[in-house]
Amino acid sequence: MIDAVCLYTLALGMAASMGTSTMSLAGGIKSLTGIESTPVVWGIITLVGTAIFIVSASSGLTKGIRILSNINVKAFYAVALFLFIAGPTSYMLNLGTESLGYYLTHFFEKSLFTGSAAGDQWPRWWTTFYWPNWFSWAAITALFLGRIAYGYTVKTVILVNFILPAIFGGIWMTIFSGTSIQMQMKGGLLEGVLNNSGPELVLYAVFEALPFAQIVIPFYLFIVFLSFVSGADANTAAMGGISSTGISPKSPEPGILIKATWGITVSFVSWMMISFAQIDGIKMLSNLGGVPALILELGVLIALFKIAKSPAKYDVSDQKEIVEDQDLIDVEKKSEVI
Repeated sequence: MIDAVCLYTLALGMAASMGTSTMSLAGGIKSLTGIESTPVVWGIITLVGTAIFIVSASSGLTKGIRILSNINVKAFYAVALFLFIAGPTSYMLNLGTESLGYYLTHFFEKSLFTGSAAGDQWPRWWTTFYWPNWFSWAAITALFLGRIAYGYTVKTVILVNFILPAIFGGIWMTIFSGTSIQMQMKGGLLEGVLNNSGPELVLYAVFEALPFAQIVIPFYLFIVFLSFVSGADANTAAMGGISSTGISPKSPEPGILIKATWGITVSFVSWMMISFAQIDGIKMLSNLGGVPALILELGVLIALFKIAKSPAKYDVSDQKEIVEDQDLIDVEKKSEVI
């Protein structure tokens, strides 16, 4: 039952993220070529992306994902550095400092803000959307991170998987949002793009207002596509592992057929939702996947407290060693008798 809930939540969360990437890629294609962002274009992008990440997944976890992820990280560093230099650097630094101070000062207020008293729809439109999206990814992402963390210290795992990504995310948001906010305050360009062309073209409007747009936009399209493929690659492998028997440290990869089945299914769901509801379809997928994941995570939290209270009771590895030691003692006693 737990496996089924995990698969359901990840399938919808992954479909939501694929929908976001697909619309972003379509926006970049329109910015470069003028081809309208339509369901047909989204379908073509989905087909190409699905084919590539299935091929990547079939090459094995460590080989396919490691290569794509290493390229992707370096490319994102390059884009952030370019925008930091070419954009309003001073404004970004000031806005980032002020925003960090404001958030730390109002941490509980902002963390628990729902907007009900003031009739503010922002938390419902966006904050709640992000929460269920991450909830829907949580269970499978934990399995994947646990799998690749084997052999590292707890300190290293926390640093690499939580602290450094959070710092990078804060820097990334400061750079991109700082540029976008100043651009909107000066000319109101982005609001017009959002209302007339859709959310997928807003970021490319930011790039078009900066130098070297004809180089930066194709490069950014490339790394968005890599994110699309590497994320789908990793999670298709995780979904295939839960759906398969015989998975072990010696044989960690599920069969290519089950990976392809999950990849095609999730891609089709993603395309259907964005074709009929666009950004609202992405939000709907996240909400549908996030609610069961929330219930599951509450159960995980209870289990964590139970384990922390009496770890020896639940330490399977120690129990196995005890059994093996007892078996060895029994063998030695039999040898002595003989």
